[in-house]
Amino acid sequence: MTKTGDRTDIGMVEAARGLLVRTVELHDGHVKAYHIVSPTDWNIMAHGIVARCLATLDGHDEAGRISPAHPVGNAIDPCVACEARAA
Repeated sequence: MTKTGDRTDIGMVEAARGLLVRTVELHDGHVKAYHIVSPTDWNIMAHGIVARCLATLDGHDEAGRISPAHPVGNAIDPCVACEARAA
């Protein structure tokens, strides 16, 4: 292995479910740190698309708001197991 010194690189690609970001930190030719932010992370974050869609659900009672919540989450990101319940 050739020692290349220290460096940090980032890679981004638009994947099927959203943005995929990876960063790698190298030190003397070895991986010091590796981080990934997957499309699922972006989709389910507090202000992500899932939260914004769920905020628009309207219903006069709990069942009216809860019943569409599960399909909304699955439609946006089927990689996340979810359970819908009233807060």
